[in-house]
Amino acid sequence: MKSVLVYIADDSGLEARLQAGLDLTRSLGGHLHCLRVNPYNPQMAFDGVTGMSVMYDIGKLSREQDAQLRASIEKKLAGEDVPWEYREENAEASRGLSKNSALVDIIVLSSASGDDDTGLPLGILGDVLHNVTAPVVVQPNAVKKFDACGSALVAWNGSFEAGNALRAAVPLLKMASDVQILTVEEDKGHDLPPLVAS
Repeated sequence: MKSVLVYIADDSGLEARLQAGLDLTRSLGGHLHCLRVNPYNPQMAFDGVTGMSVMYDIGKLSREQDAQLRASIEKKLAGEDVPWEYREENAEASRGLSKNSALVDIIVLSSASGDDDTGLPLGILGDVLHNVTAPVVVQPNAVKKFDACGSALVAWNGSFEAGNALRAAVPLLKMASDVQILTVEEDKGHDLPPLVAS
């Protein structure tokens, strides 16, 4: 586990996501991949005369905002002690993140837990969770660090989803100072046995 992907967007969770990504990258001795995914950079649009003008204006404003965000992130990362790269992609956020997840080991997203959040970050999180195989760190906006060597809690219900999540998290769990297992009993008939600490 070496490649950490962080979603870059100018929202209330950006600072927490970026710091968690940096902390994870340091702990793993890895590489940080910052991905700015923006659907508002149309290359060409046809919607009558006025529609074309509006799309051009939106695209121009979006490119200006992207340039400011990139400059801010690159300035911040220049002082960090991890290798990093910054990429931009013209796509809807969850689709772009899912597409770029194929070659990364872990993804850092927000939990949409801040006071200023709308439903958009939560929608991105749900879509990405259903479309990627890489583990996802869901970072609360108010938590500005990620201690990979701290205590870890594994929630287990015997489902294949829980099994897949546990298997993907093994490299992180190996670094944890303590691992607790919480077994959640459900009325559903899951096939996997209860976990027992060893």
